[in-house]
Amino acid sequence: MISQLRLELDGVDSASARTGGALMRRVREEVARRRAAQEAETVAQVESSESAISLPRWLGAAGAVPLKREYVIGELLALDDREFVEVAYKVLLRREGDPAGVAHALNSLRSGVSKVEILHSIRFSPEGLARGVHVDGLLAPYLLQKWRRIPLVGSLIGWAHAFVRLPWMLRNLGQMDAMRAREIQGLGEHVNALSRDVEGQLTPIAGMGDQVVRVQSNIDSLSEVVQDRYVSEGELRENVALLEFDVRELTDELDRTNRRLQELESRFNARESYEHPLPANALDDMYVQFEETFRGSPELIRERASHYLDLVRSVGAGSEDAPVIDLGCGRGDWLDMLRENGLHARGIDNNQAFLRLNRERGHDVIEADAMQGLRAMRTGSAGAITGMHIAEHLPFEVLVAMVDECRRVLRPGGLLALETPNPENLAVASHYFYLDPTHRNPLPPEALRWIVAARQFTHVRIERLMESRDLHAPALLAEDQPGAESINAVLQLFHNAPDYAVVGIAP
Repeated sequence: MISQLRLELDGVDSASARTGGALMRRVREEVARRRAAQEAETVAQVESSESAISLPRWLGAAGAVPLKREYVIGELLALDDREFVEVAYKVLLRREGDPAGVAHALNSLRSGVSKVEILHSIRFSPEGLARGVHVDGLLAPYLLQKWRRIPLVGSLIGWAHAFVRLPWMLRNLGQMDAMRAREIQGLGEHVNALSRDVEGQLTPIAGMGDQVVRVQSNIDSLSEVVQDRYVSEGELRENVALLEFDVRELTDELDRTNRRLQELESRFNARESYEHPLPANALDDMYVQFEETFRGSPELIRERASHYLDLVRSVGAGSEDAPVIDLGCGRGDWLDMLRENGLHARGIDNNQAFLRLNRERGHDVIEADAMQGLRAMRTGSAGAITGMHIAEHLPFEVLVAMVDECRRVLRPGGLLALETPNPENLAVASHYFYLDPTHRNPLPPEALRWIVAARQFTHVRIERLMESRDLHAPALLAEDQPGAESINAVLQLFHNAPDYAVVGIAP
């Protein structure tokens, strides 16, 4: 192949000589110009492909092979292993070695193929021929290497070549030792520089350790804050859920209350919408008729009231300065009896019909309810106060207030007598009491006695009244009748006094 190339070059030179020296000079100048441009472009590409890392790089003493058009084979053989292969690609092909090519060349080199053969294979590859980089001294060593592979002859050639090269090899060995020493020295300086750089970085890094600790502490604090916020958010969600439940309950209760208010408003409006509401005292005449029907005749009432004459006389009441005051005097039957017995009396009532009847009879009457009438009287101005069937019409608070006013109006030692239906009688408690729609509730004897005594009256007692009162009770069984005791215990409830009076003395 080398011989063929030399023949081709010799042919070109012969043709050039025939065509004239001037033309060859022009051709060579143009080729040189184009090769220079191509080499500059290749160098730029190689340099641009290198990393722009700012850290220092160590290069072996033999590895800094510049790019040029011609090399001496010794420049390349001084390199070893991968560095040799990579530099061969770079200077002969003007590019970095591809991974596959570099790997193949390394494997060949490490398996015993000589450096000369590796250089020859790269230089005279199609790409190497195109680049045309000249390596002085490559051909002869390559041929020797090739001939050494011939049996027997190759051994002789090898011994002869080695003998001839021995001085050169010794000189080269010394050069290699010197080069290795320079490389080791350069490597040490490079390591020292790196060590100084690292030491310069350690101080800031050590300072950053404290910062890292502080940052980690801040991160831990933030983590705790975030966790607390998560917990707080969970508690808030629970509280919100409870509040929402309470709001729903309150809303339901409010709806029920609104419906109740609407119902009450409707009822109230219905009551207000009566076309003919009853005026005051509209039922006065009706109540007079009611008493005529259910209370009995005037004669019967007089008989029942005669019981109180002795009580009034016993306290010296009935004089002009200590008259008898009858609360709720009604038709005036008790006032008639007092006048007939020479006793001074005054009645209090707010029923217009009753007031007309009393005035027609010449009685002294006051138009007022019991409380208004008592409050209008002077303290200690009455000798006795009677109230026949008035207590059961009053609310509890009004009843107590009325008893207090009676104590004020009565002179010391004056008499208070309050008569009312007796609920100890079963017929009264279950039936007759409710004949009067204006009655509020029955008052047991002991309850009314306790009220009068509690308001500071003395000698308070209960008098059960039977005179002139038809019981309409079934007869008791004879004691010898079977079950008479049990039956009579029940029947006796119908035989109890239908009325009673609580009598007390003002202190």
